[in-house]
Amino acid sequence: MNERKSPTHGIAPAVVADAELLRLRAEFERLWSAEDVLSLRFLSDRSDAASDAIDAAVNTTRAVVEKFEVMRATTLLGMIVKVRAFSWCHSNDVVTAEELFGPKPSTELRLMMGIMRDLALIEVPAATVTGTEVRP
Repeated sequence: MNERKSPTHGIAPAVVADAELLRLRAEFERLWSAEDVLSLRFLSDRSDAASDAIDAAVNTTRAVVEKFEVMRATTLLGMIVKVRAFSWCHSNDVVTAEELFGPKPSTELRLMMGIMRDLALIEVPAATVTGTEVRP
């Protein structure tokens, strides 16, 4: 008997092409949070040791961000990770095209910054990503 199969028969749940990027995202967020804790402590402890601890934390986070630089994001979640890293580079401040490129940035640069702003504002529930699968 010729059995009809669904179009998705035999296809595993969607595997995220950005699995490594998303794995590093968790490490990046943990490191960034640790930096924030050290920065708050530094407000009351201006010692060289406290300053050195912050520098070490920033350098550790930077090493993860540098990995993001060479990784290609192929999903919306991967793009959001890269935008978060860009945000870290600018102390989580909103950055305008004018600040980065001068008083009269071109249309494409303003558009690029708008895309980054929009990506940064997309809320992705943590439950959306489980391991290397994306669940709707």
